[in-house]
Amino acid sequence: MLWFGARLSLALRRIRRFLRWWIGVGGTLAAVALLVPVATRLPTTTLTDALARAVDDSVRSAVQLVRATERAAVAESLSVAALTAQAQALSRSPSQARRSPAASSLATAIARAKDGRRTDAVLALAAHPAIVAGPRMRATADSLRVSRNANDAYRLSGTIIAMAEFRLRALGESPAPAAPVPPVVTASVDTAATNAILRAERDTLETARRRHDAARAAVVTAQQALEAERSAVPLVSPGLAMLTLVLIGVLVRVAVALLRELREPTIAHPLEAERAVGAPALSWVRDALPDGPLRFRPTGVDPFRVLYLHLTSTGTRARAVIVTGDDSAIVAAVAARLAIAAAADHRTTLVAEWDTEQVALARIFRDQPEPGVSDAIAGTFTWREVARNVGSSDGLSIAMLPAGSTQAPVTAERRAAALDDFQRFRSGFEFSIIAVSLSDLAHGRALAPDAPVVLAASLGVTSLAALERSADIAESSASPLHSLVLWDAPRPALPSRAELAAWLSKRKGRTPGGSFKAVQEAIKKPLDSQ
Repeated sequence: MLWFGARLSLALRRIRRFLRWWIGVGGTLAAVALLVPVATRLPTTTLTDALARAVDDSVRSAVQLVRATERAAVAESLSVAALTAQAQALSRSPSQARRSPAASSLATAIARAKDGRRTDAVLALAAHPAIVAGPRMRATADSLRVSRNANDAYRLSGTIIAMAEFRLRALGESPAPAAPVPPVVTASVDTAATNAILRAERDTLETARRRHDAARAAVVTAQQALEAERSAVPLVSPGLAMLTLVLIGVLVRVAVALLRELREPTIAHPLEAERAVGAPALSWVRDALPDGPLRFRPTGVDPFRVLYLHLTSTGTRARAVIVTGDDSAIVAAVAARLAIAAAADHRTTLVAEWDTEQVALARIFRDQPEPGVSDAIAGTFTWREVARNVGSSDGLSIAMLPAGSTQAPVTAERRAAALDDFQRFRSGFEFSIIAVSLSDLAHGRALAPDAPVVLAASLGVTSLAALERSADIAESSASPLHSLVLWDAPRPALPSRAELAAWLSKRKGRTPGGSFKAVQEAIKKPLDSQ
């Protein structure tokens, strides 16, 4: 499980750059897919607006219909009242039948009983000869006499009055001579105007009802059109589709990277590298090269401090080490960081490189790549003349021997003499570092015959098989491998030869000639504070 977890972690690290690119592009496309419908106002947006307008019209027509209904009801009430008044006026005339004396006295008693509904008046009404004979009247009158509750008394008195009025109407059906009744003067009632108002209100109500029905039909039509348009739109929005594609792409890339890692496993942990080559991994580099050649002081736990202390634990004054690997930039970066760690311990340090094609060490320290080691071996310059103090501005005693220019092959006698001179020159330093590639390891062994070999590899990049091959190459031309340096940081981005030349010329106040594009671009860059 731990081995598979390490493989998965490396697979995720391999796709880090792809993830940034894919998520950035996918997120941009998803945002565009979400914003385009808003910017272009698709048909669904237009139909939604039409539906909202139809709903508003329906609400307004409903309010108008309610108001028209209320006005029509009022007009109809006025018309009914007018017709009732007219009928009552016509029913009253001087030739109306006379009431009998019993009916007249009963009517008078009813009027007295209704006036305030006093208990004595109601009881007198109940004792009237025209209605006293009924058993129900006698029972109701007895209940009223003994009642002490005002509500019950009011209810009982109402019952007595109602029975008296019923008896009065019954008596009124039998005409009898009565006192003359004064004629009633009838007033003329104008029903034509009220009927005209009623007809107008009814017409208004009918118009409002038709308008409301039309508005409701428009709402239904708009809803049907919107549903038809939405049914034609895909169920998944463009933004969600793009996000789904982003996630699928990420998963596919992770799966591919994991399969590649399982097929050809790379270094996932220092313990794997140690088991593969049988040498300890003394440095695990997790921070990249600092900006500038020597723009830092080792702080915290410096991984190269451990390696430096392990290399200097023998107690001898003159100490040397050969740093090699399959990546010249990482080899040069390891050599530079190790030199800084030694110089920070107040040791005079010498660091040299052999590769005249890459000159990675000179590009790291931002110094001239020539003349250098090849020129000193050819006899053109002495070792002291090609050495450059690259740490004095930062208070570090570091002397660099660049690779130099490409030279013609020299004789064996001249080469042996130059190597003897180098041994005497190297003895003046307390710590010496030779940075060579695996192909030039024999030349590094010639510069430092007894120096241990440190192999540099990249965590998550160098495969276990390649690491084993590199260890075999290192041990075939030297003593057993001393230790490993695992680079777990971004690969150093070194300037090209043209950019380095332009930077050095600008630093010295001179403008380089020629029309090389990299030189011209380097001239435009701001000068560092060095």
